[in-house]
Amino acid sequence: MAGLYLHIPFCRKACHYCDFHFSTSGRLRKEILTSIVKEMEVHAHAANLYSFKTIYFGGGTPSLLTPEELIFLFEAIYYHFQIAPEAEITLEANPSDLNSAYLRELKQTPINRLSIGLQSFDEAQLRWMNRDHSEYESVQAVKLAFEAGFESLNVDLIYGIPGTDMAYWERQLARMNELPVHHLSAYCLTVEPGTALAHFVKKGNSKPVDEEMAATHFGMLKTWAAQRGWEHYEMSNFCQPGHQARHNSAYWNLQPYLGLGPSAHSYTGKERHANVASNPKYVKCLSDSLQSWETEHLSETDHYHDWLLTGFRTKEGIQLVNMPELPNIVKTHFDQEIRKLLEADKIIKTPAGYVIPSHQWFTMDQVLEALFYVE
Repeated sequence: MAGLYLHIPFCRKACHYCDFHFSTSGRLRKEILTSIVKEMEVHAHAANLYSFKTIYFGGGTPSLLTPEELIFLFEAIYYHFQIAPEAEITLEANPSDLNSAYLRELKQTPINRLSIGLQSFDEAQLRWMNRDHSEYESVQAVKLAFEAGFESLNVDLIYGIPGTDMAYWERQLARMNELPVHHLSAYCLTVEPGTALAHFVKKGNSKPVDEEMAATHFGMLKTWAAQRGWEHYEMSNFCQPGHQARHNSAYWNLQPYLGLGPSAHSYTGKERHANVASNPKYVKCLSDSLQSWETEHLSETDHYHDWLLTGFRTKEGIQLVNMPELPNIVKTHFDQEIRKLLEADKIIKTPAGYVIPSHQWFTMDQVLEALFYVE
């Protein structure tokens, strides 16, 4: 499977916790879209080795794009690349953008899946995050999307927010029961360097994340999903059977993908490419026919670490058949540490490899720290 990712680097507001590349200015909007199409031309020949089975519009806030702008991008995508007829095509969206008229127009595009960033159903927490929508808009957006014919719907929630308790998270999960969705992505809040939240915590204006409460929220989330027969197939992702996110699953299975747009990343299986994280620099590179990305050549150890990091996030765990070729010293390190982790009940042996028990996924860093090889 090969995936195509487009980074749309525009937002109405800056969420306090977000460290993704974006701009709250609409300046260069037309130029960015034109440059993304130019970047398609650059990669078209090599990418045609694949038939893309997923397309994902991320950001930023892709739902800020008009239907006409989306069609402009789709026309270029289908001209330059091979797209599988059954491709999963996802648009990330903010609730405030999803009115009935816009959704009807989206339904006329190739988009067949929406990922709606609710983050919370609580008005106070939405304000604390600096989100641009209300609790009512959150619920209404999902219902309108379903009514418009989008049956493949994901919503995002954030847990572990400072100052919240068990009752808060119970209310969030109870509201989930009211929504016609088949997939939930739930992320523990992290304080990323350089964000407004990091500044607030440093100044003492916000409490840091309570790791113990966050772990409790995670446990409650697992129970909620199990009671409803939902599959907990990746650390942060839950779904009704048969509704796994195909695009993100390709990341965790180390499938190749192509990223377009400022700050977008690509993976070839041998290298990683990272586009420049600056809108003006990105536009200039494409305008001047210059390379817009930096390349990282992956070593054997890099492949080993990727295999551990992605595999242990999933319910299948790491598969020994997919283990990369390793120097003897790294293989010896792996074998020694695996034995220790088994004895400590940190991992479980399976017929295919090893898994971290899902109730311990929240502390998976301890397993990765032991298995990673530092020269």
